[in-house]
Amino acid sequence: MRIIGGAFRGRRLSPVARGVRPTTDRLRESLFNILGAQVEGSCWVDAFAGSGAIGMEALSRGAKFVLFNDRSRKALGTVEANLGKCRIDSGFQIHQADVFLLFRRLAGRRIDFVFLDPPYRFALHEKLLKAVAAALAQQSPQHLVLLEVHKKVGNDVAGTHYQVRRRIPAGDSHILMLEGEN
Repeated sequence: MRIIGGAFRGRRLSPVARGVRPTTDRLRESLFNILGAQVEGSCWVDAFAGSGAIGMEALSRGAKFVLFNDRSRKALGTVEANLGKCRIDSGFQIHQADVFLLFRRLAGRRIDFVFLDPPYRFALHEKLLKAVAAALAQQSPQHLVLLEVHKKVGNDVAGTHYQVRRRIPAGDSHILMLEGEN
């Protein structure tokens, strides 16, 4: 696993120990090629951070701020180690919280991109997307949610709060680019 582009291109990242499915290099590359210049100066939430690869890719490509969150202390230790490997010392915060609590705490903050990569067996997508929409409605009405799901998950996972703008496939995973229902 490595940073694909930007200032930290080519830096190798450590994966989280067993049980965590990282976003593949190929899928990250596709995502960031699509987002292009939108990343510059943006604010991100990497809500199920794992190794932190998505957030570090965003910082590498000019994002202003990334909030890394995971409820696993082990995963956050990997995020810290990977930030050190990339010599990233500013433009981020690290939180250890349940994802629903995280979004209650984020209400009123400006966020441009929310990256959600819950475990494949996660059964609360609609509840989570409702929490994201509620937290970001006032301050960040134009945010995009980037939801990584198994390729067999349909677009209906977006529920009533978001609509699928684009589906980015790679292997067994897809990223759904979701925008709010205004």
